[in-house]
Amino acid sequence: MLALGELRKAGVKLKYSAGELRKMAEDIKKNGLPSQTVKELKSQGWTDEEIKALQEYIAKNADNITTGFDMGSFLTNFSRAFVIVGFKYASYESWALEKWKWAHPKETKEQALKAYGSYPKKILPGISRDWVSFYTAYLEDNVSGMNSSLKNIIRYIHSILMPPLYSSGTTFVSSGGVVVQNVHRVGNSVFGYSYYWPSALKAYNLTRQVYVIVEAMSMGNRNPELKGLLNQKVAELKDALVVYYHDETSINPNPSPNPPNPCIGGRCLVGDISSKPSGSSKTSFGNLNNRKDLLKKFALDVDSNYGYIVIEGVDVIPVEATGTYATYRVVVHFRAVNNVVSDVKVMFHGSGLSYQVAVGYVHPDDEVKTVSSIVSSRIYGNGASTVSVAGTVTITGKSVPTPRPTEGFNTSAIGAGIRNVTVTEDYHKVINLKSTIDPSKVTFSVFTDPASPVLVGTNVKFKIYVYNGNNKAVSFNYRLYVQCPTSPGNSFTKTVTGSLSLGPNSGETITVFSNTFSSTGSFGYSGTLYFGQYSKTSQGTLDVRATPVSGGSV
Repeated sequence: MLALGELRKAGVKLKYSAGELRKMAEDIKKNGLPSQTVKELKSQGWTDEEIKALQEYIAKNADNITTGFDMGSFLTNFSRAFVIVGFKYASYESWALEKWKWAHPKETKEQALKAYGSYPKKILPGISRDWVSFYTAYLEDNVSGMNSSLKNIIRYIHSILMPPLYSSGTTFVSSGGVVVQNVHRVGNSVFGYSYYWPSALKAYNLTRQVYVIVEAMSMGNRNPELKGLLNQKVAELKDALVVYYHDETSINPNPSPNPPNPCIGGRCLVGDISSKPSGSSKTSFGNLNNRKDLLKKFALDVDSNYGYIVIEGVDVIPVEATGTYATYRVVVHFRAVNNVVSDVKVMFHGSGLSYQVAVGYVHPDDEVKTVSSIVSSRIYGNGASTVSVAGTVTITGKSVPTPRPTEGFNTSAIGAGIRNVTVTEDYHKVINLKSTIDPSKVTFSVFTDPASPVLVGTNVKFKIYVYNGNNKAVSFNYRLYVQCPTSPGNSFTKTVTGSLSLGPNSGETITVFSNTFSSTGSFGYSGTLYFGQYSKTSQGTLDVRATPVSGGSV
């Protein structure tokens, strides 16, 4: 990013159209590389053979230039690429940990929730001090402060998930969770606590992703997109650090006058009982009359967090697939979490594709949003039977925190104002240029039974209709998103998936989900049908009313 700034200061032209690039390539094809360029390449250590090979490559591909070049976007993406590589390594490490520790979990998620789901929620015990230090540094944009605190958090999480043999108090739970028991028993007395951490594996991954961003910043990467990525990942991490906490302490009526220390001979079970939080579901710090107390409360309050965007899925959909070229479009499904995210924009950048959509305001109670790109330019196979397309979907927005603590406070007093959030998802697809399925002969629709509008208390069935007009059997997969009320003014999105197969020139209607709607309002639903390299979408809105409309109908 420093290089980009220097180029702009020097007045260097950064954007070139496809026509300008083709003209430059034709000039090189006729006259060779400019002498100044050759001189510069040689000063960088290029040999005559390498310069000649570059010249021949440009000449050979002069006729294949179909898009322009933006040096600013290139350098920005290049700086981000190093961070994404770090994210990949974090994912590989988490994948290896999952295969090692969660290959045969001893409990299911349902069992753990049944045992711990009614207990209060807390930030992971044992990291409170470091988390407050990290979060304070984060709100103050203190990169070095974030770095040192985060290292301590990573070490502690490592000790939980990979404890020594003598202190194995961790039970691995399906879906990436753990139950941790930090308990010491003497006679009939119990000292300590236990908790269920449903997002342990996710938190392990996120701490490393945050560390990658912080390290990049500390090394001078000034790409403004990194701040948005950091805000997104820190908000995700705070949610992932929440546990269901249970105070296990139960002292016998005739306890020992000197209760035992849980760390015997320098060996602790797991964590440090002395650092355990209170059993209340809210964190209380008395009179919050200074910024330090406010920061501590905001960091540890599990009900206070920034809103952020979660990408549910990215679909790459071929539009044309001829014998020589293909075109495609990209569809992204996403939702907001915790709080409203405003000024939301969706950007598509990839093979033959550059497009932006302004979405605006996304509420966490909304249905899953679906946004589509325009159709790409033609991607030629150059004699091959397939073409590969790749790119990135980037969603940006502005978010404010959602503090709902018992005492209440103005988050502006601690500098927790509006922050940009950024989330990205890469896509890649190999498109067959000679597909045996004609997507225009497939029909797909999602609808409700009974049809909208309906009365409160009605059980509504969500159905899909699929027709295969091809002269061969086709296998289909589908995903359905349905917005369902939980209480007046609040809702969640139900996701349903399934599959079916249809013979030639045949159709079928399937009920995939049903729900009784207990609140009035408009509830969105959408579905995507996947078949071969293609997909189709359908969506609608269900209106739920309290009383019938005039005439007795609903």
